[in-house]
Amino acid sequence: MSVKIGLALGGGAMRGLAHIGVIEVLEQEGIQIAYVAGCSIGAIIGAAYCCGAPMPMLEKLVMALEDRDLIDVTLPRQGLVKGVRAQSIIRTLTHDKNFDQTNIPFAAIAVDLPKAELVVLNTGKIYTAVRASMSIPGVFEPVVMGDRLLVDGGAMQRVPLAAARAMGDELLVGVDIGYRGEPREQEKPASTLDIINQTLDLMGWEIIRLQEQLADVMILPKVRHINPYTMKQAQECIELGRAAARERVEDIKKAALKRAAELEQRKGEVESSGQ
Repeated sequence: MSVKIGLALGGGAMRGLAHIGVIEVLEQEGIQIAYVAGCSIGAIIGAAYCCGAPMPMLEKLVMALEDRDLIDVTLPRQGLVKGVRAQSIIRTLTHDKNFDQTNIPFAAIAVDLPKAELVVLNTGKIYTAVRASMSIPGVFEPVVMGDRLLVDGGAMQRVPLAAARAMGDELLVGVDIGYRGEPREQEKPASTLDIINQTLDLMGWEIIRLQEQLADVMILPKVRHINPYTMKQAQECIELGRAAARERVEDIKKAALKRAAELEQRKGEVESSGQ
């Protein structure tokens, strides 16, 4: 049976390298990805994939990169990192394509901070949209796009399930690499930054809990122990993505069978009512 899905790839800084492993396993299992929506690191991986980058090649690139290759520190006006280096890499990975030139339909999400609006980006240059989607507030400078000031889409929706659902009616698979309400007795905050991060984690978890009903299947890589601010654990993170995807492959296939049966039944009912 041919299985076709829509894919929503969530944000989570370098923990999102797990998305590479997830996509690799889905491809190996013959699961066809019809379209992708991405947030932050999910937008980076999703955009590269939809523009034709093979995941093994992307994995090799990630392993060759160092943290300093992505960081260009600027005077702290709207962010600590200017983002030019990261944008240049994204531009190369996406072959400087526009959204209407992708191999697979793609969309990224960002947040217009002054207007307090979630924005779905699906026109123009892909690298600009991805750079906006990954603009972690206070870390990367925001992206000005027309009259919008855009920051990381994770500020309002760390897994872009609604954006993906709007792209088609295929089985929807979400990949969440964020905090999911686990007890944190072993993660007592040791600094002010820890307190801020854990508070933001709680806020993100409350939001995603309300949105998960849009997904048919969720893939949940176990990457909580991965340092999200460095690429030093990239290989382990990718492997954890593979492991999480393998755990849900059969669930995806069963859900696809169920969806196909439902569609066939509806088709029969429509044909019967038209006679």
